[in-house]
Amino acid sequence: MTHGYMCLSHPRTYRLLDLPLVDLDLVLQFVNELLETLLVLSVLVRLERQLLHAPVCLAHVLLRLRVAALLVVILRLQLANLGENKIIV
Repeated sequence: MTHGYMCLSHPRTYRLLDLPLVDLDLVLQFVNELLETLLVLSVLVRLERQLLHAPVCLAHVLLRLRVAALLVVILRLQLANLGENKIIV
């Protein structure tokens, strides 16, 4: 019994027992840094989306107005074409 206790009291034995704990600590630090980086990235993506939301909405509205104006022009041309056909007939 005394021999086993003396073996554990040796400083080198403590170092060998500490290695798995040091390894675990390093892994936990790495995971912490990775999660922090992902958090920052998600915040940046969210802010960029909010920043670009207004210009994209404006472009979408302008596109709808352009399509509406084009449809009005097409309708007027069709009505003019119908009017000319009636005069000819």
